[in-house]
Amino acid sequence: MLYIGARNVQDLESIVLMPFIVELDQTDVLGVQALLSLSRRGHLTELLASPAFQGGIADSHMVLVAAAGTISDLAEIEKVLTPGYASIQTVDLATQLSPELQGSVIRTGDHAQTWTAPWLQSAVGFLEMTMQQQLPVGHVVVVLHDAAVLPHANGVNYGFAISYKPEYEQEEDTYEAQVLRAGLAHEIAHYYWAGNVSWLDEGLAELMSNMFGKEAGIWPIALHNTRRGCEAHNLEMLTEWDPHQGSPSHRCSYFLGQLLFEELARIVGGDTIGQKLRDLYVASLEEQAERRTPSVDIVENNFPDHTNVIGRHWSGGLNAPENRSFLSEVRSHGLIEWNEPPAVDRSGFVKFSGKLLNGAKLSRSIPEARDGKGVPSFTIYDKDGYVGTILHPPRSGYSWNLGDNSPHAEPFEYLIYPDSFSVGFRFPPGIANPTEHYVVVWGFRDGKRIPYAGSESDILGIVEIEPK
Repeated sequence: MLYIGARNVQDLESIVLMPFIVELDQTDVLGVQALLSLSRRGHLTELLASPAFQGGIADSHMVLVAAAGTISDLAEIEKVLTPGYASIQTVDLATQLSPELQGSVIRTGDHAQTWTAPWLQSAVGFLEMTMQQQLPVGHVVVVLHDAAVLPHANGVNYGFAISYKPEYEQEEDTYEAQVLRAGLAHEIAHYYWAGNVSWLDEGLAELMSNMFGKEAGIWPIALHNTRRGCEAHNLEMLTEWDPHQGSPSHRCSYFLGQLLFEELARIVGGDTIGQKLRDLYVASLEEQAERRTPSVDIVENNFPDHTNVIGRHWSGGLNAPENRSFLSEVRSHGLIEWNEPPAVDRSGFVKFSGKLLNGAKLSRSIPEARDGKGVPSFTIYDKDGYVGTILHPPRSGYSWNLGDNSPHAEPFEYLIYPDSFSVGFRFPPGIANPTEHYVVVWGFRDGKRIPYAGSESDILGIVEIEPK
């Protein structure tokens, strides 16, 4: 309030006479923080003079005020505050630790889904149970609006509200819906993890989102976090660079941070990681209270038996170019159930078959995939990357291509069905030992998409060729 008054004392005079201020509750606190955000953007004076605020701001308006604080465009803010423009779904998010916790989902479109609020509640419950710490807000406000999300992100936690792109609120069994569910958990985790160095906050939010995702059965592909252009070799290099939000290097905060905390979580185990996270959270609050920005020191202090692991992530070469390969960066997403894993016999024949899980689809039309800048369904990789593409047999009108060995690698079987596949081919004799290679299956994350070359999130499965 003092900051608002310092910018414009008339704004402060207007606010202190408004109805909501008579008796402050949790939602009012969030609304005041949103007013501060609007003041910083230079929008508050105009808004306080708008028809929406003619009678002052009542308690019933404060959820919309919190939503407005996430939006940078003045015209869109005025629309959101116009009665009837935005819908507000308020639900009870009560948990054992937060019995009075409320949640509100604000939408400006017609994309509402019945599963969003229950998923929001399950995420809050899981995160509180893991941390054994009450969520540090009394009202979780979620804004599903394009203008509330920064250009480089799918979602943001502003402290007084969470925003997420509305395009992800789709039917429950779609890839988009799975991403939204995991993304909401990530943003809610930021109520605990904020104010530290970026890799610590983002890495821990990714860890907790993944922990929730595995518990809740979110599709593995929606939990996948790839290197995506991160060029920092380690956390120390990333800290020296100190990239701003939106820069390509900022992705390193998610990728390298998650690598560290997932390894620590695996080492200490599921029964211990919750306590470790609670201790780390308390330590981070103590550091911030002393006006220090918590970094690697508090991680080492709270994992004293694993400083060698932390040191490897801090100053080692885990993400140095010589230690990167396609296979180390990309994880199989578990969307393939192998009926017959790839195996090579003494004659060099490779055969494999499987079925697809969770609505995944192969790229059934090669021309369609090409037109969409996509790739065919099956490729061969070694530890250094791409070796060749497995296409339909020549008799189907398409050429077989596996590097420069095309004449020697004609497939004898290439069958793709809606939910399964079966492929057999002779491994090119000019390529090294087949058992040093991997079959990579590309496809649709769901039935609406075309796979894109270079997008690890479109890889449905990876498996090594084994000797028969």
